[in-house]
Amino acid sequence: MPLQPVDQSQSTQSQEIDPLIQKLASIYEGPFGVELYKDQEPKIKLNYLTSKMALFYEKLRYSVDYKDEHLLRRSAIERIVKRIVIMNNKNPDAIAETLLHELIRAQYLPNDAIPEDKAQDVSKIIKKYLILHDQLGLRYKRDELRKYYRFLWEIMAAEIEESLMPPVREDALVETLYQIVKPRIDIRNFTATTKERNLQIYIALHRNIIKSDETLLHYYLFKFYFPNWETVNEQTIMKVADNFPKLVKAINDQIKHPLGELLQKKLHNLSVYFLILNDIMAENNTKLRRTLGYTTQLEEEIKRATNKRYKAARTKLRRGAIRSIIYIFLTKVIVAVAIEVPYDMFIIKEVSYPSIITNIVFPPILMALIILTTRVPKEKNTKQIIEGIKKIVYGNEIKPIVVKFKKSAQFGTASWVFINIFYLTIYLITFGVIISVLRTMNFNIVSISLFLLFLTLISFFGIRLRIGARELNVLGKKENIITFLFDLFTLPIIRAGRFISLNSKRINLFVFILDNIIEAPYKFIVASFEEITSFVRDKKDQVD
Repeated sequence: MPLQPVDQSQSTQSQEIDPLIQKLASIYEGPFGVELYKDQEPKIKLNYLTSKMALFYEKLRYSVDYKDEHLLRRSAIERIVKRIVIMNNKNPDAIAETLLHELIRAQYLPNDAIPEDKAQDVSKIIKKYLILHDQLGLRYKRDELRKYYRFLWEIMAAEIEESLMPPVREDALVETLYQIVKPRIDIRNFTATTKERNLQIYIALHRNIIKSDETLLHYYLFKFYFPNWETVNEQTIMKVADNFPKLVKAINDQIKHPLGELLQKKLHNLSVYFLILNDIMAENNTKLRRTLGYTTQLEEEIKRATNKRYKAARTKLRRGAIRSIIYIFLTKVIVAVAIEVPYDMFIIKEVSYPSIITNIVFPPILMALIILTTRVPKEKNTKQIIEGIKKIVYGNEIKPIVVKFKKSAQFGTASWVFINIFYLTIYLITFGVIISVLRTMNFNIVSISLFLLFLTLISFFGIRLRIGARELNVLGKKENIITFLFDLFTLPIIRAGRFISLNSKRINLFVFILDNIIEAPYKFIVASFEEITSFVRDKKDQVD
């Protein structure tokens, strides 16, 4: 679709809106979320007190299992269904009803808004995954099944969430930007089929706009390979089971595709423009034509939406820092002190209070420093966003997006040895200096190990939060020798923190206790309390 230039000299007059944006605007003018269920009755309505009880548990649960906020509902769906199935309840109708009740109690879904009939849709989804689960069990060995079952539960949770809260606007946003950038992507030094190229563009936009994690990408790619999955019969499920290993490999290959990261970076700015455009259309969905059709009004809305995003980024940064500290304190500090104190008492024969206090107070202080030194974008960035959005809305020509693929350098033996020695030297210098300082402070080997543990984890979580706070930056990062050296010597710390974080999730003692010992009886108590309160309310209504 050709994009025609607009005469910007008539900035206060109405402008012709690009057809793709007009189509997108019409979707934003329609219902979404719980509005889709507005005319459907009756609704699932649960007790307010049981909701408070369930919400308390969920907050505790995710204090010891750190996840980004937009992933919590899907994670809860997966966890709840797995728990019910493991307890040997494989009745899809019963699972669906219990799932919806637990999601509403925990406020992952609104109370008195979801139709009772929705349980039937969820039941159908669960049924086909249970069939596939059993078929996989008949075909593959135990070692393989662990990986396949995990994949299966993840995409099931994604499909259930999509069914309950269809991402109408999010999908339309990605699709619109996809249609705009697809003919403008110029990939060089890499041979890819049209199908492969387009799929990587789509994945990059999903990562940038919807912040899709691997699980959600697994689901979208699964649907890509099986477009009729929502209405499959048992014969198709058998076919999926037969080809499951190839399917999982094909999906993972696409997610790890060498073009993925390059495209994600190249499409960053356009994705930011669409995130702001999403906010504007969501806020003005009843007067979109007037808002988008006049440049002066559009500019004011862009400034307001952008400043609101900046403010939200600061709030999210602080909230994320607090959540990270709570998570690390509950899962690492308590256990660490429980190790350090006995070691000092029984091995060293002397408790080192300075090292214990340092290891307790150090994590929040370091996180506070990271947060205080993080800056969200400024006015110059906003001006760039305004110009970028105007080009999109009014159909101004967008320049081709050149993606140059650089093949990994082929090093000879001498070069390979030199680079690895250099990298190892940076590690030794970074951790060597830290350990030397701690030794001068009379830290013992356990205290030093714990200090390094907290340093690496906090640094990793802090950098993640800092990147999130800067996601609206479209001007790029200015680098100099100081920032280069800082990045060079902090890289070992951050990479170590990432490695520890990813691997420690598998041995999270607190999560194991909550999921396998506490959750089932606690949820039973909450459900029983729900029934008691409903019984009392019914009897009271009879008296009245």
